Amino acid sequence: MIDDVVVGEKVTTIKGKNFTDSSHVYVNDKKVETRKVDYNTLEIDNVNGIKKVCVKQLGRYDGELGITNEYIVR
Repeated sequence: MIDDVVVGEKVTTIKGKNFTDSSHVYVNDKKVETRKVDYNTLEIDNVNGIKKVCVKQLGRYDGELGITNEYIVR
C-alpha cells in the first residue's frame, strides 16, 4: 500500500506499508531502480514527468506476485 509519494530535489520517496526486498517501484508503468530504506519506505532517483507510481512485489524472473493501487502524483 502506498500512503504518500514525495518528489524531492534528487530522490523520490515512496511511503507505505509492508515493503520487502521484492518490492519494485514502477513510474508511469516502467520499472525503475528501487532502494528499500525500511519496511515503510522506498526511494528512487528522480524521473522526469512522474505522473503515477505503483509498487509491485516481484518473484523469480520478475513474475508479478502483487501490486499496489496506482498513486497519482500531483
